Amino acid sequence: MNMSKFAARAVLAWAIVASVASSQGATASSSYRSDLEQWRQDAEQRLRAPNGALAVIGLFWLHDGTNRIGSHPSNEVLLPPDAAPAQVAIVKVADGVSSLEVTGDVPVSIGGENVNKVVLGKGDRGSNSIKIGRLTLSLQNGEQGLAIQVSDPNSALRRDFAGQQWYPIDEGWRIPGHYVAYPQAKIIPYESAVGGTRSAPSPGYVVFQRDGKEYRLDVLQESSNSRVAFFYDTTTAKTTYAGGRVVPIALGEGDQVSLDFNKAFNRPCAVSPYTTCRLPPEQNRLRSLEVRAGEKKPLVKVLRIASAPESIK
Repeated sequence: MNMSKFAARAVLAWAIVASVASSQGATASSSYRSDLEQWRQDAEQRLRAPNGALAVIGLFWLHDGTNRIGSHPSNEVLLPPDAAPAQVAIVKVADGVSSLEVTGDVPVSIGGENVNKVVLGKGDRGSNSIKIGRLTLSLQNGEQGLAIQVSDPNSALRRDFAGQQWYPIDEGWRIPGHYVAYPQAKIIPYESAVGGTRSAPSPGYVVFQRDGKEYRLDVLQESSNSRVAFFYDTTTAKTTYAGGRVVPIALGEGDQVSLDFNKAFNRPCAVSPYTTCRLPPEQNRLRSLEVRAGEKKPLVKVLRIASAPESIK
């Protein structure tokens, strides 16, 4: 075989290899894009759910003693007049423990069973959901005290929601980092969107680099296999929500992690004034990083309740 034919075949073979490699890379990128688009669709469906953040229509703080529930304006927990009668029930609070007593004729249920009188406990998260017709009442327990959050699938926020707004997908914002555990969990105070603070333990922090600079974020452990970091960056209050965003942290081998800022999302307080979500701590303010990835600020600014921090009103 002469050299010209050998060279031609070598070039052809290299072209085939390059084409296959390019195709594999395109497939990986396409797979990432489709997975991320599905992730974003699922996130919006959770917001739009009949019991999602957009359905929340009120947050009512409970005081010691008797708290009345119903549609009459004198009630401590005020319900829509087209969904409930003037008087439905009362919640009695003593030593942080609350009990529910039905005082009206409308059926009230917990866990699918009608109740007349029941101890609600101390407001453990995810328990004590009270159904009154189409409404759901959830007992909330935090450092600010006990409260009842009211959800209505017919809420105007849910009906009129224009959809989440996102930056275009850029795989370059999926950034590797490493996790450093604290010798002992550090208690971090998070400012609350409804005023006051909410503390949570941080098991450690993540370190990552972008454009040659190193950044650090304290981590919140949401569950045994879920870590996130609340953060501000230089887009905050400009193109992204003034209350900051949350980036999921995927665990790798050893101390290796991945931060996918394409998934950086707003907490529910961005679209609902009656949710008690945390705001990022001061040490998670990325003062020199512009994260043009993930969720943008909502098209419609919600009217915050009076006690909310000035930064997000």
